[in-house]
Amino acid sequence: MNSQQQDNEQNIRPDQVEMTLNEHPEIKEVSVISVDHNAADRKLRAIVVRMPESTLTEEQVLDWCREKLGEAACPQSVIFVQALPRNRVGKLSMRDIKSKWGNPFG
Repeated sequence: MNSQQQDNEQNIRPDQVEMTLNEHPEIKEVSVISVDHNAADRKLRAIVVRMPESTLTEEQVLDWCREKLGEAACPQSVIFVQALPRNRVGKLSMRDIKSKWGNPFG
């Protein structure tokens, strides 16, 4: 499926969800990945860095996403972290992100 989520006959790309979540005033940075539960069951997961002093919850993130994109485009889980891993040139390290948070049970 090449980085796309198939759900309810819609193609949902993680980058579309990232762009929407990055508009949230309490989100500093986010990465959305596809988590494989099995070959036919892929779910989206949002890895979120909150703004300083934010008390943003998973439910608030999901509500924002539902309001902007609809239920089918929402991640099934949200993980809050202090920072996202970066490579030597400062870009997000998708390899490290998927390795660390891509486990369907983690």
